[in-house]
Amino acid sequence: MIFATSGWAVFWCSAIWDRLSDGWAPSPELAYWISTPLALAGFAMAVFTIRSQRSWLLFVSVPLCANGFLMVLPWVLPGAGGLHGQ
Repeated sequence: MIFATSGWAVFWCSAIWDRLSDGWAPSPELAYWISTPLALAGFAMAVFTIRSQRSWLLFVSVPLCANGFLMVLPWVLPGAGGLHGQ
């Protein structure tokens, strides 16, 4: 969850900076290029920690979902720049 938290922090800090700034703000692509490797690392760690017990799947589903959605975020959000082929 450290990687997911770091990735989401990068995304939300850049979104808040873009919303509140009057001048230059980082592009969404920069936030995606920084947060995606964090999400990939967190997703891989979550996959490797899955145990065969049913209760453990509940604990692992939280970082799997958090990191998984962070990885698909560029394709879900409109206005993601060059990621949608615009």
